[in-house]
Amino acid sequence: MIIAIASIGVNFIASYFLLNLLSTYGVTPETPNGLGHVGVALATSCVALVNFFALLLLMRRHIKRLNGREILSSFLRIAAASAVMSAVCYFSYHSLHNYFTSKTFITKSIEAFVPIGIGGIVFVVVAKLLRVGELERVYDGFARKLGRKGKA
Repeated sequence: MIIAIASIGVNFIASYFLLNLLSTYGVTPETPNGLGHVGVALATSCVALVNFFALLLLMRRHIKRLNGREILSSFLRIAAASAVMSAVCYFSYHSLHNYFTSKTFITKSIEAFVPIGIGGIVFVVVAKLLRVGELERVYDGFARKLGRKGKA
């Protein structure tokens, strides 16, 4: 609980400073506030990593063996799948943004939600190809739940 509360405080401070720092970069007529929103996302991601490592160190005191190699292997596979997903989302968004000349609510919605859907599908496919064990466990859990509902 102490680590969670500390993480909230660090997240607040980091978000504030990174928001202000990155608000001066990338200022265009379409993004008058620059990349400030990226600063908030970056702060949240960094705090999540620090939170993870702090909890890992505390758990290591209580549990001698945490399967660090397995965790690192999963992390690297998930990071690779995430990188591919990010690239696909980036390029699909910019392709759609350049394709649509009018910027109506519908076209902006398409520009937002289509890359999210494509990115999600790409992540699952790449994670499956990389044999991410957590994905297999989630898939097996859903399959068991759906199988039980069908039998009842």
